[in-house]
Amino acid sequence: MELPQDLNIMDKTKNLGVSIVNWATTDRFARVSDEQFAERKAICTACPFWDGEGFNHLGKCKLCGCSGLKLYIPSAKCPAVPQRWAAISVSDNSHNPPA
Repeated sequence: MELPQDLNIMDKTKNLGVSIVNWATTDRFARVSDEQFAERKAICTACPFWDGEGFNHLGKCKLCGCSGLKLYIPSAKCPAVPQRWAAISVSDNSHNPPA
């Protein structure tokens, strides 16, 4: 499997902007539970597209350029095809309501 080239700054900025807008509008700044985060993180760290050294050891995805912090955003989803993890509805995350 050929790994993708690192994204340019414009693509990374666009992906970050989309994630933040979705987090604000779709999720109302809610975050996934600790268990959901751990599940996503385990999937990502086992993925060949994951760079555990990226973003000062927070980790980063070589497909979308996002850091491990994106894993906390309910509306975020894996950019791989097929997806390794999907978005989580905020209503499915009722134990962690938005502030």
